[in-house]
Amino acid sequence: MSKKFNYKSERKRIQKIWLEFLGPFPKEKPKLNPKIICEEKFPKYNQIKVCLSADKHYKDDLIYAWLLIPHHIKEKKPAVLCLHPTTFGYGKDIVVGKDIVVGKDKPYPKIVSKEMQRLPKKFFIERSYAKHLAERGYITLAPDTLGDGERKSKNGIYDLKEFYQRYPHWSAVGKTIWDNIICIDYLHTLKYVDTRKIGVIGHSLGGHSAIFAAGFDERIKIVVSNGGCSFFGKAMEHWSRIPPPPELKNKVLPGLSYVYIPKLRPYLGNHEIPNPIEFWEVMSLICPRPLMYAGAAYNDTTPGRVEILKETWEGTYNFYKKTGFEDKIFYHIYPGEHSFPVRAREFIYNWIDEQFSLL
Repeated sequence: MSKKFNYKSERKRIQKIWLEFLGPFPKEKPKLNPKIICEEKFPKYNQIKVCLSADKHYKDDLIYAWLLIPHHIKEKKPAVLCLHPTTFGYGKDIVVGKDIVVGKDKPYPKIVSKEMQRLPKKFFIERSYAKHLAERGYITLAPDTLGDGERKSKNGIYDLKEFYQRYPHWSAVGKTIWDNIICIDYLHTLKYVDTRKIGVIGHSLGGHSAIFAAGFDERIKIVVSNGGCSFFGKAMEHWSRIPPPPELKNKVLPGLSYVYIPKLRPYLGNHEIPNPIEFWEVMSLICPRPLMYAGAAYNDTTPGRVEILKETWEGTYNFYKKTGFEDKIFYHIYPGEHSFPVRAREFIYNWIDEQFSLL
């Protein structure tokens, strides 16, 4: 490792800048107050819906999550936090494969939005990674993201108006990081979880949420982001978008109401001033832990096509290389569009097996 490059102090510098734009985390964590809502049994695991407190001062701020526990656990097992992609209301259910209907006349699950009705059954199976990993023997925890699933606003899916009224100095990304830290706290309370072996995986929205969470929680030991690597560049319409006015709200996709980081808007919207932070720096906060970025070569639904990710990949790789941990960063690019096909999943799941075996 180079003696001239102190990655720990560099991580602290990046975290400090990042937090200035995310907004500060609460000074105190809430008591988890875990509650079991329901339980379902499957051939290889039990699936339990749990509810956790997310804020000490707002009792209505709750995290709903599926906890999948393999049968016949005789020793502590590794656990994986499974973060769902954009689902337009389906939330955590998509990563556990809930209610996927088999049959030619019913090719998709029970859903809550018209956007999802146009999608084939394969779309849902590709995103059932909490289920797949539980079937491989891992404990998995799949929470709803703020604005989706059981955490959608009364004003609609991904409508964060109420959130920003309650927390004017915070951000949706900062809140999601906080909620995922709460989920890691919960995993640490479970006697059958090997807390030395906790990972995180996500696709798309869940993919960059996995990166962001691991940047602030070193209890996460391995990170998988599929289709979640991105760049800030000047992509204000994605990272710091302005929500549509009320009269247009019903004419655009619900996701366009989701405002990630409002404080970045002055920078992303101005080509004459440099960004205070870039995506590769945020990814570098994971160093020296193992990081796998996987993604389709034609990734057209986020700021993440292969040809525009070169700067992000090179910046993150160079950071790992400066620390002497370049053997801990991995990339897996596969043909296709914004998806998580079976061959890519199997490659990733085998990589997870290998990385946990090394811990």
